[in-house]
Amino acid sequence: MDRPALIIVSGAAGTGKTAIGQHLATELQVPYLGKDFTKKSLFDSLGIADRSWSMKLGFATIELLFKLVDSHLRLGQSVIAESNFRVDLDVPRFELMREKHSFTTIEVRCKTDWDILYPRLI
Repeated sequence: MDRPALIIVSGAAGTGKTAIGQHLATELQVPYLGKDFTKKSLFDSLGIADRSWSMKLGFATIELLFKLVDSHLRLGQSVIAESNFRVDLDVPRFELMREKHSFTTIEVRCKTDWDILYPRLI
């Protein structure tokens, strides 16, 4: 059996992470786990409140995302994980996963020019 791949799609808000992650998932026939996709599903189920609630839900979403990624890798399945991952917090978590599972890592880092990004954010 070939080693599964963890395809990490990362970058700042508005840089196209979701579009690229979903496109890769379709082309590669690999499950897509996106933070915003998951968080929106939780909002739909639990409701939207204030900024503090959104931040709590964001942290819970990241926890869920990592658990789902881990479950796919544990089964030897490739998976795409998409978020605005933080080097200081999230890289150590991916490294811990590597200690438990054998997988290949591919990172797609999204960025764009300000003149394209600005209209997306306003």
